[in-house]
Amino acid sequence: MMGFLQCLDLKTGQTVWDERLSGPGAKNSSWSSPLLAGDRLYVPNQNGDVFVVRAGPKFDCLATNSIGGEPMNASLAVSDGAVFIRTHKNLWCIAEGRRPKPFSNE
Repeated sequence: MMGFLQCLDLKTGQTVWDERLSGPGAKNSSWSSPLLAGDRLYVPNQNGDVFVVRAGPKFDCLATNSIGGEPMNASLAVSDGAVFIRTHKNLWCIAEGRRPKPFSNE
């Protein structure tokens, strides 16, 4: 994906909307998969921006969140109510109202 998000009608295959997701950096393309959670799509780009878009017949970008300006190519992952974001140098865990359990190699 070259920084565009497209919504198609599943019955006809016709484009409902086609929007460019532009963040503050130069690399707005994405090599990762969007993540659907409820009625929201989370779409990361190579700049380390994550766009939150309502999944529906009308384009509605709810938020754009930047993760420290680090490059990113990985898809997001979800576990136990937390979102995990892997950038080139760090693994981020975003969760509401609690501290995630630490990782253990044991």
